[in-house]
Amino acid sequence: VMDRDDLCYLGGFPGGRLKALFGVWVEETDALYDGERMPVIYNGKTYAARDVCDIMHLQGAAALATYGDRFYAGTPALTAHAFGKGRAYYAGSRFDDALIADFTDTLINETGLTPDLDATLPLCVTARRRGDLIFVMNFSAAPASLPLGHSYSDHLTGQTVSTLALPAYGYAVLEEIKK
Repeated sequence: VMDRDDLCYLGGFPGGRLKALFGVWVEETDALYDGERMPVIYNGKTYAARDVCDIMHLQGAAALATYGDRFYAGTPALTAHAFGKGRAYYAGSRFDDALIADFTDTLINETGLTPDLDATLPLCVTARRRGDLIFVMNFSAAPASLPLGHSYSDHLTGQTVSTLALPAYGYAVLEEIKK
């Protein structure tokens, strides 16, 4: 990894002050073959990592997930490190969608974030509130359907909806119906 002058950081990866931020030292990055998967254990469940697996040592961070096979079985794959008023997370691989979804749910629950839309959003669908309006966008080539927690007014069709059907790359502009 290089600095802004295209010079390698000395002393290992992550370089510079990032080592203190993440609380890990990466000894080596192991490249996996195309299609090869490495099991990763997170919250007692097994997921998959692909492409690369960092072999790292904890320097203040805590392991949230570990690799489950080969010579790095039991070593950290995903870490958390308290830093300042927050936490820094380090992902030592590219994880499957299921692990990312479960990890994201954990972060949402821990931080008390509330969604902009009372619905479980499928992968590639986002919802953003701007004032009284909620913009729902499907960034997938596949259509998406989502049941809503209650009724909304669809500003594009003028209809009241309790289930939203979005075409591929479609969008909707909703407003919550006040009771």
